[in-house]
Amino acid sequence: MGRYKLLVVTALTAFGLVWPQSVPTPAEGGVVPCTDVRGCPDLVVDGNRFNATNRTENFSTTNCQVVEGMVQAGTRRVMRFTFTTPNNGPGDLNVGAPSQHPDLFVFSSCHNHYHFRQYADYRLWTPSQFATWDQLRTQNPTMLAKDVLAAHPELTPVAGNKQGFCVIDIVNYTPLAPSHYGSCSNDQGISVGWADEYISSLDGQFIDVTNVVNGTYVLEAEVNAEHVFIETNYTNNRTSRSVTVQNRGGGGGGITLTATGYTVSGQRKVDLVWSGATGTDVDVYRGKVKIVTTPNDGAYTDSVASAGTYKYKVCLVGTLTCSNIATVVF
Repeated sequence: MGRYKLLVVTALTAFGLVWPQSVPTPAEGGVVPCTDVRGCPDLVVDGNRFNATNRTENFSTTNCQVVEGMVQAGTRRVMRFTFTTPNNGPGDLNVGAPSQHPDLFVFSSCHNHYHFRQYADYRLWTPSQFATWDQLRTQNPTMLAKDVLAAHPELTPVAGNKQGFCVIDIVNYTPLAPSHYGSCSNDQGISVGWADEYISSLDGQFIDVTNVVNGTYVLEAEVNAEHVFIETNYTNNRTSRSVTVQNRGGGGGGITLTATGYTVSGQRKVDLVWSGATGTDVDVYRGKVKIVTTPNDGAYTDSVASAGTYKYKVCLVGTLTCSNIATVVF
């Protein structure tokens, strides 16, 4: 995986990583127990290292990322980012050997080592959906992310498909802090004062945005989203940042849309015609507002009340897979 160890020469307070003076009570849940006599781990995501870039990449059918289902073969537009998780707790995260947790690990024959399957979640949101999501998470601090999403099917982030992680000490956040975990095969974990890190160039360290329409979004990363291992605190496991999707050529999700405006008996009409959409229905947006879910028959006529500029897009139902923006002016 090209993992490495790195000393971070910076004040802990620059990241808000101040070690507790007392041992907190561990949060509930988790199948990886808290075993350190000093207390439980507390993982956070370092937002200062959480930077994203858009890239165009070619993936062959034999590429491990294709073989393991992280991305489709071919030319794809991806948003890559670095994901760093310091242990801010009084005790180590001690996962142990993959053989001790066969339910949590899968052996990757392509990468030739074990992968921890439930370490992190990556999500790309529209700003309005993220605002709703963030409020729901704040209101339900003990609810698992997957359960919040299941209870609110109207929330449809684009998810990353990274299949596995090797959880070990990579970045040193506290000078002289001992490192106890360095083997993906024999002893995984994160020591106090250390962080695991996945730099943006690693396999699967991206979200595929090929079919996402250009625009501003919110990129979110969450560590231990399913509370697989016990921590002192789960409410600080997320970070997010505003990002821009820039798909070259300005296209969307393979859907081509045209819009024609005209006036009949004083009423302003817009004929929308599209091709390339899959599924039985599509969502039609005027500006940022979904105005209708309509059969995917390639045509829809909208009515607008007043003069102005109107921008339309057509999306696969409940997704961010959308057409180009088509504009009409009255």
